[in-house]
Amino acid sequence: VLPPADDAVRVRVDPGALGVMLGTVVRQAAAASPMGAEVRVDVRPLASRVIVAVADEGPGCARRDLPALL
Repeated sequence: VLPPADDAVRVRVDPGALGVMLGTVVRQAAAASPMGAEVRVDVRPLASRVIVAVADEGPGCARRDLPALL
């Protein structure tokens, strides 16, 4: 856990739901990546929202399959 950045943004979330969602996405990214590969999580503000992006080194998935991931 890192200390808050100078440009930190506060958001209201259900911590349990957020934990499940992030855990699911990060586990899927790790499972799709080669052994020892990096899984990156980036969080940044966008207006009144927060964007969370997860990137891995796996083969990716078709855009049409994205809704089924969550």
